[in-house]
Amino acid sequence: MKLRLFFLSFLFLINTSSFTNAQGGTAISSLNLHPSPRSTGLGWTGVSNPTDDPLGFYYNPAMLGYSSQHNNISVEFNPGANDWTSLADFKYSNYGFNLGYNFKNLLKGLNLSAGAGFIHSKFDFGDSFISNGAYDSYNAFGFSAAVNYYILISIGVTYKDINSQTAIGFPFSRIYKLDATALDYGIHLGVPVIKLIDDKFSFELSENSKLKPVFNYNLGYSRLNIGDEVYYIDPAQKDPLPLTARLGHTFRFGIDYKGKNIFINLINYDLILEAQDLLVERETFSSPGFSYQGIFGDIEFWKHLVQLKGDENVVVHKGHSISLVETVTILLGSFHGRGYQFYPKTNGLLFSTKGLFKWLNNELETDVINYLSKHFDVRFITSTIFDGEGGLETDLYSISLHFMNFSFN
Repeated sequence: MKLRLFFLSFLFLINTSSFTNAQGGTAISSLNLHPSPRSTGLGWTGVSNPTDDPLGFYYNPAMLGYSSQHNNISVEFNPGANDWTSLADFKYSNYGFNLGYNFKNLLKGLNLSAGAGFIHSKFDFGDSFISNGAYDSYNAFGFSAAVNYYILISIGVTYKDINSQTAIGFPFSRIYKLDATALDYGIHLGVPVIKLIDDKFSFELSENSKLKPVFNYNLGYSRLNIGDEVYYIDPAQKDPLPLTARLGHTFRFGIDYKGKNIFINLINYDLILEAQDLLVERETFSSPGFSYQGIFGDIEFWKHLVQLKGDENVVVHKGHSISLVETVTILLGSFHGRGYQFYPKTNGLLFSTKGLFKWLNNELETDVINYLSKHFDVRFITSTIFDGEGGLETDLYSISLHFMNFSFN
């Protein structure tokens, strides 16, 4: 039974980057897993949904540019290694940090920011008599810049240093190691629709308070895991990295409240729609040859991002984020398409101190609380992937610390 469960879990992991029809057969499948519990809870999205999550730039390095508009230092880590499914002794652990700065005050009003990020991720296959200490790991170094001039435009790049160890042979496995590098690049556009139409549009509640509606449109694209083919033993049997294209858009609706001593988002809803295509093609499973597709691969905007139809080549990801008073965020998601003929569900919760500090500052008006409300935030995130799918169900956790809105005059 243990052997059967191990193989079921292993086949599931392979499926995260794997194959149907002419696509797949790539190395280091875990490179397709997003290390952020937030993105996992939102249906494995992350190319278009704006985030200052320290691990959030993995699917799109341009997110570091968005984050650097306000975020200066942030750190995120898993409190302990996450158990990946209950089918085998797999462990998944991540940590990372971001640095960012907005040069607006130094550039006489030009809203230019730049950010850098680091992620360490390790997927450990355990010490069973089959895996025998096998693991995949990487260090990712991201860089990005953003300009906010009517619309926010951010571009970014990530360099990955990849290490993998596998056990080959049964039952007395031999250990083989692999080292590789890869590049990601991405772009993100943020369009504040209502602000562009009328920046002062609001609903007056009283002389000192009003409500401001929010409607933003976000578009993101990334090309991930660009690199040479890799092998463990025989160069003649090398495989490609899971080169992947991601394209998506996010619709953000919300209501901000502005009072005498407070500006807070009362409610925010993100509808996140993204498509993912593995850009590796083989003629047959037995063919040693393969080729790479172009910039969008098989992604079709109307079919995959409007009609939301996944197919044998493209996985469609959907996410719903509902944030209440900058304190609690509900995460919901699903995905469907290549390799996922059923509709796996995801969910999660995010707790933040940002709204709490703003409310306390409005009530108490002390220097300490005022400082904390402007510059400090603590978050706890939990998410579940393959919700309700028995042994595949996986829970992820992380804690993050954020220091923001610091500037030199």
